Amino acid sequence: MKQLEVHKSRKKLVIFVCCAILLLVTLVPSLAASNNIITPEENQYFELRAVEVKDVEGNKQVIMELWGHEIDFKRI
Repeated sequence: MKQLEVHKSRKKLVIFVCCAILLLVTLVPSLAASNNIITPEENQYFELRAVEVKDVEGNKQVIMELWGHEIDFKRI
């Protein structure tokens, strides 16, 4: 009977430790990423340009390009 109680308490302890480890593994990277916010400089921006307009089956289709100016991508 006492062995059964010890087994149950060990099982609860193992489940608690696994949950704590899982919680730490999921929260620590998100907290670390939130501290590394990169803000653009004044001369850094994206520009969306319409390049071509086509008629497709009675509808208009616009081909667009995305241009980046002085963008420096960094790994966070």
